[in-house]
Amino acid sequence: MRKKGVTQIVSVLLLVLIAVLLLFLVFGFFNDISEMFKSSAEKQSDIEKHKLGEKFRVDGFDGQNLKIKNTGTIELSDLEVYIENNPVSYAPIQPIQPGQIATLVLNKDEIPVEENLTVSVKSAYFMTQVIIDTSTNTIISEDWIVLINEVEAS
Repeated sequence: MRKKGVTQIVSVLLLVLIAVLLLFLVFGFFNDISEMFKSSAEKQSDIEKHKLGEKFRVDGFDGQNLKIKNTGTIELSDLEVYIENNPVSYAPIQPIQPGQIATLVLNKDEIPVEENLTVSVKSAYFMTQVIIDTSTNTIISEDWIVLINEVEAS
């Protein structure tokens, strides 16, 4: 009779041990999933903050020098410049801090000679497009576009 009691105690202990082991495995699995969702949500939140803080405007153009003012709350870098929908290269610049104006020295050979030029400046999530009267180097019109579909999925 004693063996029967010991066998029952051992089987109960084994069941408790298996239950605790399963509990740890399930906890670890759900903890990994929650961390994955948390990381994804934080990344999306950072992207949204970046999109809201990224704003700039064209402050002037003299035929070769394009002045950009950072009117947002984050620094600007990696700007793309297009004239008449063609990419135009410019001399490297430091990131533009909020409130600062930077001058992009454009490659003169890539700038067409026309009465009015359409100049587009694009960052990761924002684009501004201006029409410039080249005879007076004044901005005739300016449009802003928020690039919502530019978010990279990863």
